[in-house]
Amino acid sequence: MDADTIRVRLREIQTQLGRVEAERSALMTLAEGYEDWLRVYDPKLNGNAVAATIHVGQPRLKGSGALTSTGKETRSSAVKGTVSVRGAIRDVLIAAHGAQLHSAEIWRRAQALGATTDVSPPEDLVDLNLVSIRKRDPRFKKVGVRTFAFIEGSTVEPGRRGPFPVTVGADSGR
Repeated sequence: MDADTIRVRLREIQTQLGRVEAERSALMTLAEGYEDWLRVYDPKLNGNAVAATIHVGQPRLKGSGALTSTGKETRSSAVKGTVSVRGAIRDVLIAAHGAQLHSAEIWRRAQALGATTDVSPPEDLVDLNLVSIRKRDPRFKKVGVRTFAFIEGSTVEPGRRGPFPVTVGADSGR
């Protein structure tokens, strides 16, 4: 094989990966929608979290790392730096369209977006990031113990970053 053949094949693979990623994104959106529907309408749950959650994340390459007994990758095998934890947390709350989410649910959805951390428990990292996010953007609110929401009516799109107004004064978003 020569360099030109490799470049052509590389472009083909990149095109195919783009289609797969678009399909993955659509399937994740569907899964989240079904989980939300179950939370609202399934009488067995009585408003509690979905009992059997599908764990969606980045595809695992064969031999890329060990799995735990629950089927999750061990922390050391996850690729860091692909998605920022802070950005994923923001995107999760914005995409929830005002729904109140517990830190554990925010982290589960952030992982599905590709965020990783070595912090244990990761819910602490979610809480810490949201303290900082709330100081810079008052549309993110703490609505209960480890429960947060993004205020409806905002024009911010998931994936968009600052600049955000800094709140100064008696109510600093705490």
